[in-house]
Amino acid sequence: MSTCRNSAVPALYSGLTADPATRYLHARAKHLAEASSPNHGAPGTPGTRSALDNGLARPRRVTVNPTVQTAALTLTATGRAGERVTSTPVGLSVPVGTTGSASVTAGKSITLAVTSGRSAIWSGACSSNGGKTSSCTFTLNAAVSVTANVQ
Repeated sequence: MSTCRNSAVPALYSGLTADPATRYLHARAKHLAEASSPNHGAPGTPGTRSALDNGLARPRRVTVNPTVQTAALTLTATGRAGERVTSTPVGLSVPVGTTGSASVTAGKSITLAVTSGRSAIWSGACSSNGGKTSSCTFTLNAAVSVTANVQ
């Protein structure tokens, strides 16, 4: 990686790495430093307007936070009383006889399990096709519902 070491560039801009955004900032800072020097301008012109007077602003570092797509997970637990069904990594803990829901980042792998290790018959987005298993894993891409019939 190269580093910005131009003496005409203010100390604020020194030590920047050469990724594309930083190369742009380095070039912009160099331009501003040169444009604001007293010798910048047409030959024979005494003085010149600064870069800021010309409507150019000092470069700024901008942080972009992309929008995260989410989807609803609805979990219903039925069957054996006193048991719970949990979800990882979402953190739902649904007692048998109730329904819980959470907003989850789309594309996440979700694992549903009966807390006591008992088996359940899973239906909906995470189906066991009538078989009994203690957990069920699926990838959440859109709003889904799952029912766990705890045995």
